[in-house]
Amino acid sequence: MPTLLSLFLDPRQFQGDSIGLKPLKFELLLSLYLLTLACVARYLPAGLVRKRSNRMYAGVVVAATVLEMLWIGAAAALGTYSHFNVSSPLWQMLYACMGVSAVILTTASLVYGVCIWRQNQTELAKPLQTTVASGLILTFVMTLLSGTRRNSVAWLIASAYSLTTLGIFLVSLKGLPIVPLG
Repeated sequence: MPTLLSLFLDPRQFQGDSIGLKPLKFELLLSLYLLTLACVARYLPAGLVRKRSNRMYAGVVVAATVLEMLWIGAAAALGTYSHFNVSSPLWQMLYACMGVSAVILTTASLVYGVCIWRQNQTELAKPLQTTVASGLILTFVMTLLSGTRRNSVAWLIASAYSLTTLGIFLVSLKGLPIVPLG
């Protein structure tokens, strides 16, 4: 909410856009990412979410997500680049640290995908299980590809695949009405 308000309350611009626009976009995308993980968490192996190691890992992912948002918001507030900012040794170091943080937060889709893929007994039909698992795994892979290069095509593919996987998953939920598209 504060980021949305900044669009209207802070007149400063960075590269022709409100300084609050990039943080807002990331907040929305990370919310969608975390919502996807929350939706598919019910298909993780029984007992996994109760394990102490998994709770610790989830805490690390949440911390990485919070750090990523603080980093993007702080860079925007300072009117500078948050990504690919190598303008000084400090920004280079911060960018490298946030790269590690971004990888950590995206590993959740890899871990969930592998766990769901390996699950022998699930209420998902096998083709849907494979789709959800591969979508989560490919989200991780494509995000890494888009982060290591300035490749917006890889990012778009990763985002489209994530949205498609979430859409297929949501439509498959029992009791949800399916709207014909044709």
